[in-house]
Formats: sequence, structure tokens, C-alpha cells
Amino acid sequence: MLSGVITRKGLATCALVVNAICLVIMIVLTAARGWPVIAFALGGFLLSAAYTAPPLRLKKHGLGEPTVLVVWGPLMVGGVYYYRRREPFLARSCSRPCRTLLLCTTVLMGKHIDKIPGTRPTARTTLPVILGEARARRVTQGMFTRVFLPLGRYRARGSHRCCRSPHSSCSRRSR
Repeated sequence: MLSGVITRKGLATCALVVNAICLVIMIVLTAARGWPVIAFALGGFLLSAAYTAPPLRLKKHGLGEPTVLVVWGPLMVGGVYYYRRREPFLARSCSRPCRTLLLCTTVLMGKHIDKIPGTRPTARTTLPVILGEARARRVTQGMFTRVFLPLGRYRARGSHRCCRSPHSSCSRRSR
């Protein structure tokens, strides 16, 4: 809006259209798999809205990065798992898919670490600002390592199983 590319009314219209499409998708998926789909959808919607919208504005209170972790993790991975398997998402089934949530949060942490020097104390308080630059870098490096180190170990062993699940089409073709 600041650049003049879209007006407030245009942005509100786009948001309304996208949310209406998401509502239709939620109804279709709920009809196919039951009420738990609504819990995943509402959880994602509420956290996504609270990320930037008043009164919470989670991203301005150092809660943006943990919110991304939850939305890209238990809600998205868990929701897809439930939809495909019709059973609750369990932590033990999280080892490979949860790298996705760490990767998304790692990118966000890195982006916010770069902005630390220009962040005014009253502006936005991201998690890296709260942690401080040195600690935020260590946390981000740890998340990055958690994402990519297992992939390197799998490749070193000549295994490609890190890229396949027992339910993927490429696994079925290789049997």
C-alpha cells in the first residue's frame, strides 16, 4: 500500500476473495474427512490473522517466528497427515516432514537477524531482537543444521529414503 500498487480497499477485497476460496476448500475437505479439518483450518486462520492483525500482532512481540513454526509444523504437516491417513498426527511421524517447518522458520530468523541493526526499540520486536544477534545466530545455525545434517548423512550412506515416504509414488515405483 505504501508504494501505491494497491489501495486499502483493493487489499481488503483480495483478502476477502482468498478467504472465501479457503472457506470453500475447508467445506469440501471437511465433507471428505470430517470435523478435524475445521480445527486445522481455523487454527491456521487464527494464527495467520493474529500474526499481523490487531490487537495481538504477534510478529511485533517476538512471537512471529514461533507462530510460523506452529503454522508450518503441526497445523500444515499435521493437517495433511490427518487428511491422508485419517489418523492423528503423532510426534514420531514428524522426523522428516518437520524439517519443512524448521526451514521456513530458519529463513525468517535469518531475515530478521539482518534487520537487527536498523530496528528501533519501539518498532518491531522480533525473536532475534529479543535474543540478541549472537544468540539468534546460534539458534538459527542450530535449526539450519537440524534441517540439512540428516540429508547429508543420508546422501553419504547412498540412501535416498530421506526424500521418500512409505506412501509416496516414487517409493511405490522403486519396489
